[in-house]
Amino acid sequence: MKTHYLVCLILLCLGCTKTKQAADKVDEQCDMPAIYRLNTTKVNITNGVWGTVSITQGDCMPTFGGKSSCSTCAIQREVRIYEYTKNTDAVRNKTGGPFYDSFKTKLIQSVQTDNKGFYQATLPDGVYSIIIVEKGLLYAYMADGLGGLSPFTVSRGKVKADLTLNYAVY
Repeated sequence: MKTHYLVCLILLCLGCTKTKQAADKVDEQCDMPAIYRLNTTKVNITNGVWGTVSITQGDCMPTFGGKSSCSTCAIQREVRIYEYTKNTDAVRNKTGGPFYDSFKTKLIQSVQTDNKGFYQATLPDGVYSIIIVEKGLLYAYMADGLGGLSPFTVSRGKVKADLTLNYAVY
């Protein structure tokens, strides 16, 4: 009987260790200031775009004394860079919002982020649209005043473009 209790105690401790390790991994992925600092050291392009892809989710409403479920964490995703694309050159997904099924403009480059959300792409000077691929859809995180989707400009050097997939409630 004592052996049975000892085995149960060992299994319980191992389970707690695994849960703590999983929690530590989540915390590590969500320490965005540290991730941004780390990702800055990875840049090795001389002309193009680089940055960190993250996801914000949960209830991000201001709270008074309570704990918010809002979190921003680095994620692995595909990042696509297209010729500058206006909303008239894109097929909006039926779900609406910032999701699109396709762009009619030329795909310039596709890159995968690492486990800290870091990506980089060598590009010539120009104006582009940068998109996060989410569940097979194109996520345009912003638009300019001309209808351009997630635009950025490369001009004689490298430009930082941090991208956030936003599922938060505000």
